[in-house]
Amino acid sequence: MDQIRPCPSGLHKPDSPALGGPVNRFSAPQAQAACPLKTPVSLITELCKHARTSADRINTASLREGNLAVSENFSENLRSLCAEHGSIAQICREVGINRQQFNRYLNGSSLPAAHNLRRIARFFEIPEARLFAPQAEFEAQLRDAASTTPAGPSDSFLEPFRAQHRNLKRYLGFYHAYFRTPSWGEGIFCALTRFIEKDGFILSRNLEIAHDPEQSIRQISRYQGLVTLRGNRLFITEHERAHEGSVAQTILFSAHRQQLKYLRGMTMGVAWRPFPRPYAARAIWKRLDERVSAREAIAACGVYPVRSPRIDPTVRNYLETPAKEDMPDMPGSVLL
Repeated sequence: MDQIRPCPSGLHKPDSPALGGPVNRFSAPQAQAACPLKTPVSLITELCKHARTSADRINTASLREGNLAVSENFSENLRSLCAEHGSIAQICREVGINRQQFNRYLNGSSLPAAHNLRRIARFFEIPEARLFAPQAEFEAQLRDAASTTPAGPSDSFLEPFRAQHRNLKRYLGFYHAYFRTPSWGEGIFCALTRFIEKDGFILSRNLEIAHDPEQSIRQISRYQGLVTLRGNRLFITEHERAHEGSVAQTILFSAHRQQLKYLRGMTMGVAWRPFPRPYAARAIWKRLDERVSAREAIAACGVYPVRSPRIDPTVRNYLETPAKEDMPDMPGSVLL
């Protein structure tokens, strides 16, 4: 009789007749039919299958954990970068990504597609791969990049003005700057200003031209300076291009984010007659149409009577009606 191998269903190996034990009531073929036996090859195949299933589960879990860590790293690093660049809405406009979608990147619920990742990396001027680094490593790399050269006094002063071309790109162009200065009495002064971009900085160029035929006085002043955006406010610091020329400061804002025709605010400088003295005055800038030539823009500079038809009503109303939040019960310009 052929020997019967162990059966996983619980059938026992038949006792050996030579030892006088009872003979199994199943013959070898019958026993094999009742309990199908697996060959070594089939057993190995099944074990391999179970091993692959277990490995797949482990790999899936590891992959899920890895994706979660990558998403957290990216969102933390993106939040860190945005904290250094002010308005998130402005970042979304410059990058070209919907605010709702950008918020998903910030809270870690979504990762950007390849094209959006490239946009974000280009905006912040950082390699794409670095955005996924662990936060501690990411912050260390940023600190190392910022401290490659020791900062001197000029570096500290210029820091707020660096890398402003992204924030201020839409402000580039020509403006007529209107304000009232004690140097020219009650008239409205109109100057020509231009914003240009150079090496990541936004530069201001200002030209003031005025003529008083009665007193044969003519003023030509040129200023140059730097511009930065902080909290939706434009800060313009300029110095006069003359020996011991004065330094002026102007702060402007747009009434609506999408409206750049008028920029309102305050300017502070030094009146040069009848004697030098500091003053502060309301200022409003009007953006010039691209069709206006440089000659026409310069010709419009000067001092105008308040009721001159050449003064835009919006400009006149702003300069004539000081808001309570400015300086209550004080005229349009203030001597200090």
